[in-house]
Amino acid sequence: MKYNMKMAACTLLCSLLTILTGCTQSAKLQTQKETFFAMDTVISTVISAEDSTDVFMQTEQEILRLEAVLSATDAESEVSALNRSGSAEVGEDTAALLQAALFYSAETDGAFDITVAPLLRVWGFGTDDHHVPSDEELRQLLPFVGAEHMTLKGLSAQLDKGTQIDLGGIAKGYAADLIARLWEENRVSSGMISLGGNVYVSGTKEDGSAWKVAVQDPQDSEAYLGILELTDAYAVTSGDYQRYFEQDGIRYHHILDPEDGKPARSGLRSVTIVVRRGMSPDPNGLDGTFCDAMSTALFVMGADKAITFWRNSGCRFDFILVTDQNTVLISSGLESCFSSAEGGAYSFEIVAETTS
Repeated sequence: MKYNMKMAACTLLCSLLTILTGCTQSAKLQTQKETFFAMDTVISTVISAEDSTDVFMQTEQEILRLEAVLSATDAESEVSALNRSGSAEVGEDTAALLQAALFYSAETDGAFDITVAPLLRVWGFGTDDHHVPSDEELRQLLPFVGAEHMTLKGLSAQLDKGTQIDLGGIAKGYAADLIARLWEENRVSSGMISLGGNVYVSGTKEDGSAWKVAVQDPQDSEAYLGILELTDAYAVTSGDYQRYFEQDGIRYHHILDPEDGKPARSGLRSVTIVVRRGMSPDPNGLDGTFCDAMSTALFVMGADKAITFWRNSGCRFDFILVTDQNTVLISSGLESCFSSAEGGAYSFEIVAETTS
C-alpha cells in the first residue's frame, strides 16, 4: 500500500489557501508574524495591535484550549468522553458545535454529518494504518451514521449506541470564529490567521489594501489557480488532495459521503467557501464554522446540487468549485475580488444567482 497524507498547512502553498502577506509596522502598532502547531496543522498568524505579542499569546492559548476539548483523538477531551459513554454533560464550546452540526445536517440533507467517525476510523484516516474496507464492513457501520442518532438538550449530549462523532469538519472554523471575537475585543486593527485550509482575515492590511488569499491548484501543491482579495472575511477549502492514501493505483481521500461511507465521488476536486463576517446564514453568527461545514457538504453534493443549494439559500455565501474536468465555477459575488492565475489548464465560469 502506498499512502501520502498531505496536511493542509505544512507550508502555505501546501494548504488549500495560502496567505500572501506583506505587512509593515506603524508607529503605534506592533505587527507580529508567528506560527505554531495545533489541531493537526501548522497555524500561521499576522497580528497588528498595540500589544501584538499579548494578542498572539491569547490566540495560541485559545486554540490549544479548544483542541484539548474538541479533539476526537485525545482520550481526555469532551468529545472522547462522549464517544466512550454515549452521554455526557459537555461545555459550551462542544454544545455550540453539536448544535451547529445538527443545523448543518438538516440544512444540507445529511451531506454534512459529524457521526461519520466510525467510518473515518475503519478507513484509517487520522492514523498511519490505512485500510480499504469491504462493502460489508461499511454496511455494518452505516446504521449508526446520521444526525438522528444524536440529541442535545442544553449541555446534555447523547448518542445512540454505536454512534460516535468527529468534529474535525468544523472545529477549525469554530476556532477562527472565536479568534475573530478575541481580536475584536483586543482591538486588532489588522490580522490574518490560517488554520490549514481555514482562513480568517480581519480588516485590511496595514497599507489599506485587501488581504490576498491564494486558492491552491488541486493538481499541483506548488501552484495556485487564483487569488481572492478579501477584508473581514472567512475562506475555507476542502479538497481531495489534502488527506488521502493510495492503494492499487486508486486514491482514497478523507471526505466521506455519509450515504455509502466511501470517499465522495462527486466530480469535484475542491470547494472553497467565502463569507464576509456577519453575513452567513448560521443562526448563531458562526461564520467560520458555517464555511467549514459547507466546504465539506458542497463537495459531497457535487456541482449541480451545490449550485442549487446556494441559490435556494439566498446566495448568502460565495464559492469556488473546482471540477475534475478542469472547470472552475465561481459564484457571482466573487467576480470582482477573484483573479485567475495566468496559464494553467483550467477554464473559469461565473455562476449567476438566478438561472436565465
